[in-house]
Amino acid sequence: MAANIPPSREDGIPDLRNCPKCERRMTAPRLLLSCWHILCESCLADAIEGKEPGEIFQCFVCSKSVPVPWDGVAEFPVPLFLQCEPVPSTTDVTCYHHYEKKVTMYCKKCDTAICRSCLLTEDCHKNHPCVSFRLSFDEFKKKKGELVEHVQKLNAKIQEKNDTLIELDGQKRELALEQVDAERQIETDFQQLVDLIYRLKEEKKDELRFKVKVERSFLEKRRRDVVSSRNEMEMINQLAVELMKNGTRKEIMLHANSISSVMGSHETEENGTIFRKDKVEYVLHNHSELKHTIGKISGGTTFHSVTGLKLVAEFSAKTEVDKNTPDIAALAVDNAMNIVAPDRKNNNLKLFDRSGRLVSVWSGDGEHQLRCPAGVCCTSGGNIAICNKGNEEILFLDSQQRVDRTQTVSIGDYKCTGVVFSNDYVVCTAGTFQVRLQSSSVPSCVVVFSKHDGRVVREIRKGKDGSDLFSCPYGIALTKQGNLVVTDIDKHCVYVLTMEGEVLHRYGRPGEPSEGDSFLKFPYGVCVDQFGHILVTDKYNDRIHMLSEEAKFICHLVTGGNGLVRPQGIALDQEGHLIVSEGLTGKIKVFDYLI
Repeated sequence: MAANIPPSREDGIPDLRNCPKCERRMTAPRLLLSCWHILCESCLADAIEGKEPGEIFQCFVCSKSVPVPWDGVAEFPVPLFLQCEPVPSTTDVTCYHHYEKKVTMYCKKCDTAICRSCLLTEDCHKNHPCVSFRLSFDEFKKKKGELVEHVQKLNAKIQEKNDTLIELDGQKRELALEQVDAERQIETDFQQLVDLIYRLKEEKKDELRFKVKVERSFLEKRRRDVVSSRNEMEMINQLAVELMKNGTRKEIMLHANSISSVMGSHETEENGTIFRKDKVEYVLHNHSELKHTIGKISGGTTFHSVTGLKLVAEFSAKTEVDKNTPDIAALAVDNAMNIVAPDRKNNNLKLFDRSGRLVSVWSGDGEHQLRCPAGVCCTSGGNIAICNKGNEEILFLDSQQRVDRTQTVSIGDYKCTGVVFSNDYVVCTAGTFQVRLQSSSVPSCVVVFSKHDGRVVREIRKGKDGSDLFSCPYGIALTKQGNLVVTDIDKHCVYVLTMEGEVLHRYGRPGEPSEGDSFLKFPYGVCVDQFGHILVTDKYNDRIHMLSEEAKFICHLVTGGNGLVRPQGIALDQEGHLIVSEGLTGKIKVFDYLI
């Protein structure tokens, strides 16, 4: 490889104007973009001679593979910096077309150095925009200076990002240490509570034993007193009986007064004087008092309680072009943080900013018109995907709301109402009340389409026991683990299932709010927050359920008591705001969720 290094100048720096292959001064240099090495045009032509476009040849300097372009040597760019810096004199380079002339000009159209004769020669550079080397070099220096300035700014920004990454990594390590320390403190605190409870248990037992001992002693004393009194009364009773049978008048008169005195003393005893012991029992501890002795976790992201989230914005989704009250059953948020709302009754798609200002309304173009748009989601690339239910297709709109026809998916007989994306699939819910009531052959299911060619990969229809899994699936979302969350507005429940169709968890059953926290009535919308919590709109119970990743009830985020009316669509934006559409009022409400 050392033999391919261009000959050096006197200062020891390789002279890039000499071809590394033939080692001669290059009059027509060409740049290999694959490795940024420079060869003369003749050596490059020899290298690709006999090769078809797209075939590979090896760079003479680094042996890197370089594809042959379609236009051959002419497609390799000319390295302008070799012709413009330093500024060559008229004695440096010979003109490619007029060998007896020296180059003094630069042709902007052909991007090459020329002599003055080229300006006058037909089929050469006549009438081309040409400038002197000096002007070309000044322009190049100006552009190069701008590039230097941009590079410096970019380097400063990159350094700023690197510093931010270092800070974030440090905070992650600090968070892990805080977690370990907090867990250690929890273990210590609860162990102390266990020890305290054990000591209190023994103290309570000792107290109980003492009370029982005192009560027993008192009972025994009272028993002895009662036995003594009874014996005395039995003896007097025998004496009185004997006197009645065999006693003389003198004996009766002698003992009658003493017997009456003793009987009088016993007759004065009242029932209240009989001892009644106090009940000895263990009174249960107040659990709320015990909870006050347990510490709490501070810091971190705050979740609001069941009392309701803070409402930060509320606006009507009805626009001037709408004839009906909007019916928005799904919501999404695009990369510009606009609220994306498909309106089923007015057959259009609306974009609002978070304050409620209307950004745009789209109802279709010449080929694609919206008919009952139901589900919506936004892709990571900035496109908007719409379940155009009435026209049986999934449309993709770019940021300018132009239909990307290369990605349009025909859904055929499936009446899709919800849509979500994974890495390789487009997943839709299919099945509505209308389909079911019309006894259509279209099954209620979850359909998995290939993102690449639109073919149906699988239908998720049956459970493990072979029974129909869904009755009317509607909303759909994707968890961090890549599982699906599907609402069923007919079965009034929520499923968590794998992409292959295995049911992992189920939540909810039909019922009113008074029947319990986990009862649902027409759950339409669903979304998943950054921590994996599942949020579900409970339309006819006027509340939003917050579930764990295992679909366990946590709390109600918003209820009818907070002014929520028939919630349908639900979404979260990038700043942690919860966005909900109301089916009865046609309004969209924005709440603080993660703060």
